[in-house]
This record gives sequence, C-alpha cells and structure tokens, in this order.
Amino acid sequence: SLLVAFDKDYRVYLWNYATEQYTHIPAKQAIGKNLYDLFPEVLPFSTFISEVFEQNKEMVIRHQSIKSDNSFFNLYVYPLNDKTDRHAVLRLDDISELEKREAELRQSQKMELVGNLAGGLAHDFNNILGIIIGNLSLINAKIKFSNHIEIEEIKEFIGKLQKAGERASSLVKQLLSLARKKEIKYVQFSVNEM
Repeated sequence: SLLVAFDKDYRVYLWNYATEQYTHIPAKQAIGKNLYDLFPEVLPFSTFISEVFEQNKEMVIRHQSIKSDNSFFNLYVYPLNDKTDRHAVLRLDDISELEKREAELRQSQKMELVGNLAGGLAHDFNNILGIIIGNLSLINAKIKFSNHIEIEEIKEFIGKLQKAGERASSLVKQLLSLARKKEIKYVQFSVNEM
C-alpha cells in the first residue's frame, strides 16, 4: 500500500517506502511539498479528497486506473483530526495483478461459454440435418425400390423438410441476434407445452 499523510493545505508530512518506489521520489524530497505536485495521478480525485476534509468521513474509490500504464488501484482517503488541525491519509492499494487475473478469468469464462454454445449449436444443427437427410433418404428409397411415390407422401416429406429448414433459419436468426447484441425480447411460456 502507498501511504501519504497530508494536512488541509495538502502539504505532505508522511511518504512511505512504497510511495517512494512507485513515484521515484524519496520521502526527504516529498515532505512539505504539495500532494498534487508530487502525485499528479491523484489529481482527478481531488474533489473526493477535499470532501474528506469538508465532511470528515472516509472516501473509497475502487478499481480506478491511476497511471497511464493501466495500473489499477483501490484509493482510500481517511480523515485524521486532532484538537488543533485536520489531516488526511491517502492509501493506494495496487490491485493490477488481481485485475489482470480477473480479466483472464472473465476471458476464460467467455471461451467456456462459447465452447458450450458451439457444442449446443452443433447438436441442434445435427438434429435438423438428420431430419433433412432422413427424409431425403426415405424419398430416395421409395423411388428406388418401388419406383412410385404417392403425392400425399411427397407433401408429407416436403412439410417435414420445410419445418426443418424453418428451425435452421430460426437458429441462425437467434445466433445473429446474439452476435449483434440486439435487445432480446423475453416472453412467458408453458414449459409443459414446450
């Protein structure tokens, strides 16, 4: 944790070793200087820091990118009051490694989801193709072995093929909707009927 203590005029009077390492400014040079001159990375949070003095309460800002190299920190500012004056302590906890691991975990979960989705899609498409290929094979067998097929049978086969084609089309539309991140409309339905 980087720790910096300062007074209400933002003059630093404590600058710990971790802060020295992070800023490359030795404590001897930092003591007595303005917080924002020494540590411009916290300038965007100056409103929050001033509220610590005004409201005399702790401020916490989590998961903020402080440096341009995308280092992530949790920023805490605590009031310290004695009988004569107001002071504050700024604490920065480096959570860059944790943030990196969480990003890797999120990516891993996305890839697992994509794998599961691909497996489910392959299964659904195989079912649809099975219907199409099966019906075409039946038509072919009827023609090959009996050299005759009733018009009603043809209509029945065509109906099954059409339903399978519509299922495939619906599946593709759902995939495109998911890929485009369109708003999905949810409706109630009966599980028993489905």
